[in-house]
Amino acid sequence: VAMFFSQIRQNPIVDAAFRGMQPIVVAIMLAPILGFTKGMHWTLIALAAAITMVIWYFGFSPIYLLIAGAVAGLTWAAARGKEVER
Repeated sequence: VAMFFSQIRQNPIVDAAFRGMQPIVVAIMLAPILGFTKGMHWTLIALAAAITMVIWYFGFSPIYLLIAGAVAGLTWAAARGKEVER
């Protein structure tokens, strides 16, 4: 697939088609994100935006932040005395 793609990528028509698809791909990625934010408190939206910027700017792997978030959530639940659901 990669060899075929590299051969057709030089074609100006194919290149124009891929450039035209870029905004659509961005919109497809943003649509669920905007759906998730409905009903969220503004602080959670700000936290998600800050984490996104940290990942992008510093090049952190998202897996480390996911693990840190899971540990923080479990610690928070334990501190509040809630039982963690499986």
